[in-house]
Amino acid sequence: MAYFDFVLQRQAQRKSELQLVAMCCTLLAAKFQGPEEKVPQISELNTCSKNTYSREQIVAMEVSILQTLDWRLDVLTPLHFVDHLLALGVASLDDTLDGAPLRESEKLEKIPRRLRQFSEFFVRLCLENHEFYAFAPSLLAAASVATSRYVLTVQPLWPGFLAARTGYSEAELYPCMQAVLQYSSLRFPQKFESLAAAAPSMGTKSEISPRTATASVLGE
Repeated sequence: MAYFDFVLQRQAQRKSELQLVAMCCTLLAAKFQGPEEKVPQISELNTCSKNTYSREQIVAMEVSILQTLDWRLDVLTPLHFVDHLLALGVASLDDTLDGAPLRESEKLEKIPRRLRQFSEFFVRLCLENHEFYAFAPSLLAAASVATSRYVLTVQPLWPGFLAARTGYSEAELYPCMQAVLQYSSLRFPQKFESLAAAAPSMGTKSEISPRTATASVLGE
């Protein structure tokens, strides 16, 4: 998607070629990001278009896209930043859960896994909406982690070690966090609508407090 957006910003495309551009961007992403054994063959990829394009057309468009990208395929997405943060750790034994020390909670082993699930979920969900492309990838990743901590009632919302690792203060995350919660509540109202309503402005730290919805969010 990042390649596709960049190409469309840099180079006008005929409507009849948009599918071809999308196919070639997918192929390039698979070659650069994925394992070699999972890179689709051109013939396999062309079945998505019902074999509309010839092999020569696909190869020519692939080269054209590479030239438009200036052969720079190292695009960092929010998922890259989330993976990096998760690898460093987004929870601490000094955190609290439902007002009690996390180190003493029976959910201690579950929380890191849940934080990963929610962080990746929020990023993937937001990337389907182009409005979120207004946020820097690193900011959306950080806000997704913070939103995950909020949903799971892990406090403080944005501890010092996460602020130091990301370079973002808690206040800088609020606009993106609110957008994440609002969009999540639109897509999945039964799960997130009450959580979004519980933090209508996120204007100060005191407005973000633990809720009583942890059990339902954790699927218990």
